[in-house]
Amino acid sequence: MAVLPIRTQRLLLRVMGPGDAAVLAAYRDDPDTARFQDWPFPFTSADAERLLAGQAHLDDLDPDGWTHVAIE
Repeated sequence: MAVLPIRTQRLLLRVMGPGDAAVLAAYRDDPDTARFQDWPFPFTSADAERLLAGQAHLDDLDPDGWTHVAIE
């Protein structure tokens, strides 16, 4: 049974795609966010593009790993 996307009148949860790379890079490159995480810092747009390319085949949550989800 599919979990994503989840839609309400004011919310959409969906699998992140290549078009989300800039937003993901900005979030992960924020020093106040990154200091609590174990990803590389600085985190570049190229890093985000590679990460999202690795989940390009997904249209729902990966039951065996991580899935980056966009919140709109």
